Amino acid sequence: MGSAKLDRPGVLSASGSPAVAGAGGEAVPFGLAEALRAPATWRARFAWPIAAQTVFDLATRLLSRSVDLLIATAEPARSVLLLGRSFNRAAALIEAAAAVEAERALGLRLEGPRDLAVLRGERETDERAPSDTMLMAPPARKARFPRLRRIARTKSWTPWWRMPRALLRPEAIVVSHNRLLVSDAARQGAAVRYVPADPMLADCLGGAPAASLFASPEARAALVARTVEALSDEPLLGREMRARVKSLLAPIVAADLAAADSVLARLDRSPGLPGSIWSGSGGFYPARALGLAAMRRGGRVRRYDHGGTASLMADVNFLAQQELAVSTELVMPTARAGAAIAGAARRLGTVPAAAISGSSGDPSLDPGRAWRRSSVPSRRRVIYVASAYYGFSQTFPPFPPSVVYIDWQHRLLEALARLPIELHHKPHPGGLLRGNPRMLAHLAPILTRRFEDELGGADVVVIDIAATTTLAIAMCSDRPVVLLDMGCMPFNEPVRAEIVRRCRIVPVVSDARNRLAVDAQALGEAVCGGPDRADPSFFREFFLGA
Repeated sequence: MGSAKLDRPGVLSASGSPAVAGAGGEAVPFGLAEALRAPATWRARFAWPIAAQTVFDLATRLLSRSVDLLIATAEPARSVLLLGRSFNRAAALIEAAAAVEAERALGLRLEGPRDLAVLRGERETDERAPSDTMLMAPPARKARFPRLRRIARTKSWTPWWRMPRALLRPEAIVVSHNRLLVSDAARQGAAVRYVPADPMLADCLGGAPAASLFASPEARAALVARTVEALSDEPLLGREMRARVKSLLAPIVAADLAAADSVLARLDRSPGLPGSIWSGSGGFYPARALGLAAMRRGGRVRRYDHGGTASLMADVNFLAQQELAVSTELVMPTARAGAAIAGAARRLGTVPAAAISGSSGDPSLDPGRAWRRSSVPSRRRVIYVASAYYGFSQTFPPFPPSVVYIDWQHRLLEALARLPIELHHKPHPGGLLRGNPRMLAHLAPILTRRFEDELGGADVVVIDIAATTTLAIAMCSDRPVVLLDMGCMPFNEPVRAEIVRRCRIVPVVSDARNRLAVDAQALGEAVCGGPDRADPSFFREFFLGA
């Protein structure tokens, strides 16, 4: 794996560096859009300037710096920071900057958005031409029959005899639908009413603009400057490159914090804001804004975990700022799952953090009747579960760059297809391609139903990004799980040993061209060897309370 000897001559020199193709270097598509437009042969000479582990480390350090800034900031600026997060776009810019710094020495030239020219020093930052980075947000959808929908959602956790109280005198307002929330509300017998966060936020923001939360424009400008400095203070980057990152990041942060200031100032004056709010993840902007405003008034905000990832992560910074700093209570699937994240609350220091509690299990992680197989075939049916493509952005836990991931998927599916198995590909239904990675369609049949519906026909599940709901669901079944570990999400101490016992973990590394690579023999043994059934008892108790 780390050798300079490669399967395609002419790409790397004997020293392990790519051979330069002209003064500009070997052209490499930068992102998903460029890869989809590139000639079909782009992968033949593909190399990337930095290793995937470097990408993951950049995002991890950035998130830690952002939490340090949060701890050092007092109200009301802290609430503005929590709502006006610029992490996704800052992470994308820093990752691009590190790649640009490394490309010349490796004889590469990334082809893509105009931000790359700014990072190379070929173009000045123009605030009239915004950064090409993007914030991945769910598309706004206008609900049909909104009043009936609100009643139906309220009824999903409320028996008929409690409906009048839930609709007319609720204990709290539920602003997003979450299966753990629904089951917990039913278990508690709570009289709570559903009102979606989007229209509630719009109603609360109606009327004349409110005064800023800051004492002066200079105070807000100072927060912008401190935020840009903290986010861009990446030790891997040289001084000139940091200055270019700041020039691109400054207008992003200024706009994000200005919008957050305006929203919170209006919500402070709104008579329609509930005193008690329940919601799913604090990452959903409307629910986050409403909750922060309610907490500023001394209200209570209960949030519910989604997807199972939070209780598996070793990194405490994400959960600290995503959920615990914007809630008064965070409900995890079970008490055991809640205990696994206790360290995240301590990370916030003097910043008020949510109390962590556990429910009686998360039905969204339950594979249902398919959890136990009825027979074992002679030829294994293998489902490769892929992740989403996020374009010129970054999430946490961090993902590999889109083109690195696309190249990896081609070679992984080709390697799996050579095994004596029946191979299927289950793409992520979200992201930019919405479950339709047409560039991979020729490599394996694509499954379009929900993963839970496909699991019943699976003999082995292969997953390459641990930060996915499907990992939790698969581990609650008796199917062998092959986890191709890229290192993007280290596991926390309470569960790491159990994951090692439950899954067949195969390391993924970066080769000499910084492509993701896996040992073919280890992959074949993990997929084709071993018992036909696994023991899911720990994770059924951990996630389902079963």
